[in-house]
Amino acid sequence: MTRVMDGLRQHNIVASNQEGDNKLGDLFWYSISNQLITREDLKQKFDEANMHHKWLPNPIRISDAFRRATGEIQKKQKKVPTNDPTTFLNFLIREVYYDHKRVQRNIVIEKVDKKGKSLEYNSTATIIEFHKDDGTISITTSGSRDEGEQKAKSLAYEAKDLFETYSKNYDAQTLRIMVKNILDSMSPTAVRPNGGVYFVPRNHQDSLDAVVNLVNRLDSSEAFSVPLFDTKSNRGMVNKKLRDDIISAISRCRSLIHFPDPRKAQITDTLHEARRVVKTFNEYRSVVNLDLELLSDSLSELKNLSIAVMQKVK
Repeated sequence: MTRVMDGLRQHNIVASNQEGDNKLGDLFWYSISNQLITREDLKQKFDEANMHHKWLPNPIRISDAFRRATGEIQKKQKKVPTNDPTTFLNFLIREVYYDHKRVQRNIVIEKVDKKGKSLEYNSTATIIEFHKDDGTISITTSGSRDEGEQKAKSLAYEAKDLFETYSKNYDAQTLRIMVKNILDSMSPTAVRPNGGVYFVPRNHQDSLDAVVNLVNRLDSSEAFSVPLFDTKSNRGMVNKKLRDDIISAISRCRSLIHFPDPRKAQITDTLHEARRVVKTFNEYRSVVNLDLELLSDSLSELKNLSIAVMQKVK
């Protein structure tokens, strides 16, 4: 915490742990360590922190847990050595079939022969099937004693164990996305160029207190909020960071307008960001003495460019 505060002081941002009536808002930062938590335990922490259940992650879909567990074993299995120093094995996960009853994923063994400059594939070394009706996994192997197929069999059972964990627990990445979604609802503005510290206006005080409380209840995780008082330098900082957000959104719109055939997802994301920035500007007007001369022209340009982006939708 001291290191973060020192960094803020270097940017002439006046923050304090003392409360006051002339507060613009708070500086907020957090970190969430790797962990696993069940939905029921997370619900309990929500209740203890007075956090609304609408922010809970979606219930875990067991088919997603299966895909995640099988996908994870692939990440760790690149360039596995063999008894022959000129060859190594890669173990790849490929989805072969799915319907409303089952998902089939095969462990494919890729044998790389560096000396012969060739590849060989065994596409049915191990077959892993997930049965949606009862949430069970079946594993089919060839029964061969080949070292590659034995390794594939071992990986299949490792995936089965991972599935048992992931089908019942959220991971840290899910929690980070959850907190980011909560934060986004509070019209935050990134204070540091690389993110990590955010300004949250004072009208979101209750929500901010709840998310700080929630994060601090998670394993090996922490969150801090420090009041940001109404001073000339702090108002200047908020105005500058808000203008940076507007300029960034303008740049995204311009890039998309000149792109010949943008994907629908690109258009949606760009418009979402533009709307977020406009919403933040409108909300900050009631909290911070904004420099309208500095911001208004850029905001008008952003609105006009957003209309042009919408016209790209076919």
